Amino acid sequence: ENIVNIFHEERDGFIKAMAKEPAKSDTAQSGGKHGINPSLVVIDEYAMADGDNLLNTMESAQGAREEPLLFCITTAGHKQQGPCFLKLRKTGIEVTSGVMEDDSYLAFIWEPDEDDDINNDKTWIKSNPNLGVSVFPAFLKSRLQAAKNEGGSKEVDVKTFNFNMWVDSPEVWISSDTWKLNSHGLKAEELEGLACYGGLEILQGLDLHCLSLIFPNVREDVHAVLPFYWMAEGRVIENKMKIDCSKWVKDGTIKTCPGDVVDNEVVYKSLLNVISDYNFQSLACNVKLESHDILQGLSKNGVEWNPISMGYMGQSTPTAMWEELCTGAKIEHFNNPVLAWQNSNCMVVRSKDMDMKVSRENGRTSGIIASVYALAQWKTIEANPEPEFGIDTIQL
Repeated sequence: ENIVNIFHEERDGFIKAMAKEPAKSDTAQSGGKHGINPSLVVIDEYAMADGDNLLNTMESAQGAREEPLLFCITTAGHKQQGPCFLKLRKTGIEVTSGVMEDDSYLAFIWEPDEDDDINNDKTWIKSNPNLGVSVFPAFLKSRLQAAKNEGGSKEVDVKTFNFNMWVDSPEVWISSDTWKLNSHGLKAEELEGLACYGGLEILQGLDLHCLSLIFPNVREDVHAVLPFYWMAEGRVIENKMKIDCSKWVKDGTIKTCPGDVVDNEVVYKSLLNVISDYNFQSLACNVKLESHDILQGLSKNGVEWNPISMGYMGQSTPTAMWEELCTGAKIEHFNNPVLAWQNSNCMVVRSKDMDMKVSRENGRTSGIIASVYALAQWKTIEANPEPEFGIDTIQL
């Protein structure tokens, strides 16, 4: 039997289970929680919420109560654009750290520190305060092993549900542990004079553009990847990627253009400077951008570039190659922080024939996609001048 209400007739009270309310306030289901006048509200797994309509409605509904009480209970999740991460958690951190004063707000946040290694059992108590009572070290150890063995959504489940860590996507393509193995101590000076191939991911003016250069066989079976990023200065903090890029702008990892939209002329000139610094051969770019101002400018300056198909036919082979290289620890990424963050965002979509490509996410994956383009360009030129991977070779 499906019980949704429990009544206490003597005290004229009840306990009621509320249905999930959609994020959009203009839907037919929205607003159905008004007028219930609750004294106690418990919202469970708030990390999964897309919007804060339900929470706001419940808070307003308690207005007539002298001692209203509202609990939000949740593990971490992957919806970093949602209200739990952007509002509830943020406010909790500010109140507990003394940045904000609010005596009506009591927050308990149990999570690892940013630099903690969850494979170190000494850190487990931080995210599991009841360790040894209701959750046991042997269980957590087995969960970590399962995450390593299975990867993907299993790794996300273990991080969010067992270690209360916020992640960037519901499924990990290349795990953070695997990504860290692709650092071999190469120095930038080792790239001087070596042939390189590029991949250029140009997005809308509000997003993060990227040129990624791949240097084949810098050392035996190790290939260096060097990304360059541009974004609008006015979008460094507030942007469609939902992340504050200030630290990466400050350390020079991301270059900015004045204004709220990326200036194509600035990016074009910067691209020419980057290309001239290396033994650049050619690059690949989205076939739909053949008439883009930046590409037309590069053509006029004698830069060879080739369009690459965005469909599964064009993307699957180089994407699988990128996965194989990363899994085999054959990439050198120089510990680039933006590229590492973008790797954590990557989701792979597959066709019914199991072909694969990286999902484009408003600049959140631009560096990885550009690197896949660069890999496709290198492998195509290396093999033969005939088109492969959806690339039509064009001599400009």
